[in-house]
Amino acid sequence: MANSGVRGRGNDFWAAIAGAVVGGIIAFGIQMIALRAAANERKQTTAERRSALAHALFFKMIQICSHLHHFNSHLKTSLAPMKKEDVGAAAWAVVLPFANMPDYVRLSADEMALLLSLDNDVFNTVVSFDEIHNSTIDAFKTYSERRLALTAMLPAATN
Repeated sequence: MANSGVRGRGNDFWAAIAGAVVGGIIAFGIQMIALRAAANERKQTTAERRSALAHALFFKMIQICSHLHHFNSHLKTSLAPMKKEDVGAAAWAVVLPFANMPDYVRLSADEMALLLSLDNDVFNTVVSFDEIHNSTIDAFKTYSERRLALTAMLPAATN
């Protein structure tokens, strides 16, 4: 009987070791599942952020192209009768200023970094579009101001 007590304590020891190992494996498995879920969540958050940046960049490029197209169309439409009739009038006399200028567009550093990570050639093409757009707005604003100042100096025609 004395031996069974020692043998029982030995079994208890191995049972405790086995329980600790099994408990450790379960804890390790749960920790790995939690770490994998956190990594997947970070990947999903990163993908959503990149998608949002891409959409913002896309919409800004649409705005830039649309505004530049409207500027170009306005100039062509205004100058067309002058070219067609070979009128000797100055361009400032036939090109009317815009009543409402579009807003400036700024491409953010994050948007440009995203674009650079995707394609160097597209990045190199797009990198200065916002500056070209904004300087075109400034040029049309300056034209409007100077045309207004010039027409204010002209005598009013009365019939």
